[in-house]
Amino acid sequence: MPVPGDETFGSLLARTRRQAGLTQEELAARAGTSVRAVRNIERGAVRRPHLHTVRVLAKALALRDDDTAYFVARARGQVPAHPARPVAGVVPAQLPADLADFTGRPGTVADAVALLTGRDEPGTPVLAVAGSGGSGKSALAVHVAHRARTSYPDGQLYVGLRGASERPVDPGDALATLLAGLGVGGASLPTSTTERAAVLRSLLADKRMLLVVDDARDAAQVRPLLPGAGGCAVLVTSRRSLVELTPTRHIELTPLDHDEGVALFTGIIGASRAGGEPDATATVVRTCGGLPLAIRLAAGRLAARPRWTVTSLADRLADSRHRLDELRAGDLQVRSSFELSYRNLSNDVAHAFRTLGVLDHPAYALDLAAALIGRPVDVAEKLLDELVDVHLLDSPAPGRYRLHDLLHSFARELAADQDSADVRTASLARALDHATAATVDATAALRPYLTEHEDTSERFALSEHAMAWYAESWDELSSLARQAVERPALDRHQVARLLAELAESRSVAGRWQLFEEFARAGLALAVESGDEAAMTRAHLQLGWALTNRGATTEAAPHQEEALAGSRQLGLRALEANALVGISDRLLHDRDLDEALRRSEEARAIWHDLGHGSGEALALEHLAKALDRAGRYDEAVARLERGVALVRRRGDRRTEAFQLNSLAYCYIGLDRPADAIEPATRCVEIGRAIGHANLEGAALDTLAEAYAVIGELELARQHFENALDRLVAPRGRGKEATLIGLGHVLHALGDTAGAKDRWREALAQYDGDEPQVADLYRLLADPDAEVTMDRPRRPRTS
Repeated sequence: MPVPGDETFGSLLARTRRQAGLTQEELAARAGTSVRAVRNIERGAVRRPHLHTVRVLAKALALRDDDTAYFVARARGQVPAHPARPVAGVVPAQLPADLADFTGRPGTVADAVALLTGRDEPGTPVLAVAGSGGSGKSALAVHVAHRARTSYPDGQLYVGLRGASERPVDPGDALATLLAGLGVGGASLPTSTTERAAVLRSLLADKRMLLVVDDARDAAQVRPLLPGAGGCAVLVTSRRSLVELTPTRHIELTPLDHDEGVALFTGIIGASRAGGEPDATATVVRTCGGLPLAIRLAAGRLAARPRWTVTSLADRLADSRHRLDELRAGDLQVRSSFELSYRNLSNDVAHAFRTLGVLDHPAYALDLAAALIGRPVDVAEKLLDELVDVHLLDSPAPGRYRLHDLLHSFARELAADQDSADVRTASLARALDHATAATVDATAALRPYLTEHEDTSERFALSEHAMAWYAESWDELSSLARQAVERPALDRHQVARLLAELAESRSVAGRWQLFEEFARAGLALAVESGDEAAMTRAHLQLGWALTNRGATTEAAPHQEEALAGSRQLGLRALEANALVGISDRLLHDRDLDEALRRSEEARAIWHDLGHGSGEALALEHLAKALDRAGRYDEAVARLERGVALVRRRGDRRTEAFQLNSLAYCYIGLDRPADAIEPATRCVEIGRAIGHANLEGAALDTLAEAYAVIGELELARQHFENALDRLVAPRGRGKEATLIGLGHVLHALGDTAGAKDRWREALAQYDGDEPQVADLYRLLADPDAEVTMDRPRRPRTS
């Protein structure tokens, strides 16, 4: 573009600076001079600057040699008649400064640089980087652009589109900015967006330039800025996944991994400070959820407060209600970054987002989220997917959603600020109703013997389907239950029902440690609401929970309450369940005759009800008592009947438990080889349906069979595998596996290892069980006679 001969040097400097995309401050920083000096030259206060100043300004503007000569001549007041080339030909170098401490994402950076520099494919490569506010999109884009810029000798253009703001940049204005960097402005600038886009494509057609388009709202804002055919490339950042922008490679930024987060935090506060409090450092980084902006702000607060400890910051961040208040520095804060995205949502989508914050747990299945926000599933899915598109919500798997912890805090703030307590309670009540109905269905599939009639589940065709659902949904369901307990405004009967159903899933979800907690909470709520049936069921569950941890003395009165209550209410299936629970406790206490009597009572009730699953359960407990009494043939007969009953129903889970008990009886009959097939089948079923505890119990049985056969190395392997799979005690439990492994290790000559396992087993007991005395005898003399009949000692000759 021609340069007017009467243009002052100050005007020339200002125009050239703007074409390079630099502010006065940025130019001064690059040139190593003061902002005041640049400002004085541009406004004409200094008409003849020092030659040194002129030359460093020319270098900072990346002028070519001939342009530098023209630049210097104009600074001296000379007007060359024929400049070699107008200053409009300056090579744009508009990239913002790279972060000196850019940290992490090495694979992502390498892939992006390779795409921009490799150029194996024809056409203009477009790389779109998407992520939530604060995820480091712009920092990554600038870092990658600096790494790739040598592949673009004709320059780098940069334009910010302010897509997350209330007033995003119009594409026409963005084009004007890009064209100014190429020397097109004033009267030469076309008026329409279409014409400006055409001029940009023409100017870039034979060049190798890199365009960085930061903070795009959507694909429509970006399309007019794209070059046509040629050697250029485009790097775009956006909070939205620009899937409509083609041909494009996409990078979805996830949070930094823990080590990268620690490295970023450490780089800001210093290695000695972070290394002096490694646990607190890890806690702060974990609390920030790997979000680079949050980590930088947290570290920045510490860096500015040298007397603060890392622990003090970790403590301040521990309160999720005020966490976002801590993550700020001046006018920069995580909350503001999130607000930019939230403000652009439609009313329905905004309502969905903040309602997700009503639940304490940040992860949701689609159906639970739909109930929470009060929309049909298909409508809710569209709303949630819109949140995923703008990176306010993550979808780790189809039908599953999760809020980043800091976004969850933000959503909870919004719900508290914008929705009344009644509205929030109504949302929680809908979620409670949905969760309760779903868990009732799951219990019908898993434990059909709990009701008078052998009901089938409407939602889960097979018990393994219910197990898989529980495994996937447990965290959100248990969190909802705890939250509901603390909300008096919710229906107490419904809360008690949810607790009861969750307690029934204890072994399925591998959450035995919560069994007692939920049973006690359910009992308290049932008493509060005066629901006698719920009280009876809660007593039953608490009796089971206490028995499972060996507290049989404490369990007994709860079981008797359950038995009396079920008889008074005429709940025969519940009565049979109470009898089985009592039988299990009596087995634990070695009162075999009474255990047999109670199990037979339960079997008779279920037989009268025509309840095959219940009768099979009673037969299994009868077999356990007969096995303990040494009446193995009778035990096998009961189990074979039980297997036939559950096979007719197609209940693989219950069949597997029966097969494992059958295998154990074969060991008692001194037929360990016959135990291999049913125990192996039980392992296969447990593995197929995802029941780790069942698989572990069967591996334990296999181990004992191999031990009795004399295959000691196989026995050791199976005992160790059983320990890996057993989540918590069930029946003989983990302690029995440790005892059996100890016997095998001693037989293999590793007596020290055997004693270690027996000490571990001892720690599993509360102190008053009969096995405790036996373990002390074994620790004193590994060959001592003991009263425990199982696990049997291995055959060594």
